[in-house]
Amino acid sequence: MKPFLKLGHQTVRVIVGSEYEAQESFTIHKDLICSRSPFFRKALAGSWKEAAEQIVPLPSDDPEIFQWYLQALYAGDLRVQGMTTSGQLYPILGGVFVLADKLQDVGVMNVVIRTIYELGSPKDYYELFFEMVTTVYEGTPGPCPIRGLLTDLYLGNDFHITATDTSLLRVLDGVPQEFLRDVAFGMMTEDPCILRSRHFWKSRSVETYLEPDPEVEGDMSASECF
Repeated sequence: MKPFLKLGHQTVRVIVGSEYEAQESFTIHKDLICSRSPFFRKALAGSWKEAAEQIVPLPSDDPEIFQWYLQALYAGDLRVQGMTTSGQLYPILGGVFVLADKLQDVGVMNVVIRTIYELGSPKDYYELFFEMVTTVYEGTPGPCPIRGLLTDLYLGNDFHITATDTSLLRVLDGVPQEFLRDVAFGMMTEDPCILRSRHFWKSRSVETYLEPDPEVEGDMSASECF
């Protein structure tokens, strides 16, 4: 059973997007966001302008992705009704992970990882899968658990069967070289018997791919916002 959220009574505004493009204002519970995100905890503390006004601007971020971030923050789940295919979630999941990484919200990062793991085989949506791969690799600084999951998902699927050579190669042209190196390294180091087993990542617990969460381990307090 999931623990009750500690929302508190105070709220803060988050202005997402550039004033020259699409910009939206979100009102969120201060205790919740401070308990999950060191980024917000620091922004809303001390003598910062954001702390005085209780408004945090995120001009370089996408309002739609922030809305999905809030879905994960409040509900702890990113699978919602209305998505016609699971593949439609892939680009969203990549964006939410990168945003959560920026906000230092390991809890939401792990919601994304669990969702990708549970979605399973991406073979029917390989273009959307590679869009997510590109977002994650371009938005994360180096080796991390989600990269390992994305590599294993690729190695454990038969993309060459479901896509023609030309279409798959066209998509791979835009994939980060780091991902292709990780795939090549996996092919050289994994047990061949494991690689021949489709969906082999399912033999590994999802915990294998999760980020360690200092907010849970250290029981950080939202009182640092005040």
